[in-house]
Order: sequence, then C-alpha cells, then structure tokens
Amino acid sequence: AALAESYVLSDNPYGDVAPSTLGADPVYVPQLAVGRLVEAPEDIVGAIDQYVASDGIRTPTASFNAAYDWMLTTGAAVDAALAPRVPTARTELNDTWTRQDAADGLALAAHGFFSINAHSDPVNALAADDWSSRTGTPDPLTTADLPADLRNGIGLTLGCHTGLNLSDTFVANPNLGEQQELLDWSQAVLRNGGVFQAPTGYGLGEKTTLAYSARLLARCRRDTPCNFAE
Repeated sequence: AALAESYVLSDNPYGDVAPSTLGADPVYVPQLAVGRLVEAPEDIVGAIDQYVASDGIRTPTASFNAAYDWMLTTGAAVDAALAPRVPTARTELNDTWTRQDAADGLALAAHGFFSINAHSDPVNALAADDWSSRTGTPDPLTTADLPADLRNGIGLTLGCHTGLNLSDTFVANPNLGEQQELLDWSQAVLRNGGVFQAPTGYGLGEKTTLAYSARLLARCRRDTPCNFAE
C-alpha cells in the first residue's frame, strides 16, 4: 500500500535528530542506532530483561560466516572484520554449502557472530548448493534451525527481507504449520536470546565491489567493538 502511494517505509527519522533537506523535502540520515523489539509481549519482556542483566553488553565467543553469488564479496569483508576477534571461526564462502552446513555453523556460533548471506525471505534462506544446482526441490534453512540458546549471539545478514517482521495476527487461529511460517527470523532470533541486523526489504550490492547495503553491513562490522553494546 505504501509503495502504491509512492511512500517508502523507514525508521530513519527516529535516528536523525537534525535532518538535512533536499529542496523542500527532509533527508533522514541516522545519527543514532535504531532497533525494534518484536513481537509478542513475552518476547519483548525477555529481551529487555536480558539487556538489563548483561548491562547491554554482548561478548561473542565464535563466528560463522557463509555467503554465495554476488554476496561473496560482502561475506569476505564481514569475515575479515569478525573472525580475528573471536577464538573460534568458521567460514563457508562458496557456492556449495548446504542447509546442514549452515545449521552446523549456527550451532558453532550460537553465542557469537553468525552471518548467513543468502537469497532469503522472512522465514527461509536458500542454501548455496540449492542455488547453484537450480533444484526444484530446495531444502532451505529455516527459523527451526536456529539454536534454542542465542545468548551473546549477534546475527547479521544481507539476505533480502530477513529482517521483515511478519505479524502473528496475519492469520486468525493459525495451525502448527502456519505458526511456524509466522515465526520470522527477527522474532525467532530475539526469542532465543540473540540480536539481529538484517534488511526489511531488499539487500543491495554488487559482485565485484562493496556497495549499497553490502557496504553498510561490512563497514558496520569493521567499526563494531568486540564487546558489542546492544
């Protein structure tokens, strides 16, 4: 509806205390970090309690970074920024890693940095081998593959729409399958104790250089202190 009326949905105004102008229009360039707590009341209360208990500090102990296709350049840049900061690091920067490889990497880095850069939607991520083989029966990574305990976990990705929160009220009285489909990455990561940085829309970048969303993601990781303040 917003796009049909030529509007762009953004949280940027919340993070810009003194917006610039372009002609008669404001241009919001965030100066403050902005995030969301989603979605059920118990999820939000749990996240706040965890923040208070840890004084807002996360201390990651491992990293897992996977990417393929045009996201390989971003994956390499993110890995170069994060892997040296933790004692244990694993990478899958190729076109052959599987859903199980990604699930194993998530288990390794449950209390650290996990970055899976894949063609995605709010509840699925396509593994590299399924993308490269163009299979008609893919076995995608889902929110069910997330470790149950993500305390100290910091998730970040360039995958399109992975940060989009699907309202639990979209379906009245959902069955078990529909409940799983409504459990998006943002809600699942938060519910399990992690924090998540991801695009609500399309993740944009290029194959041969860092640009657009990819450049922002790589730079954010480069400039992030090892003790991550939420």
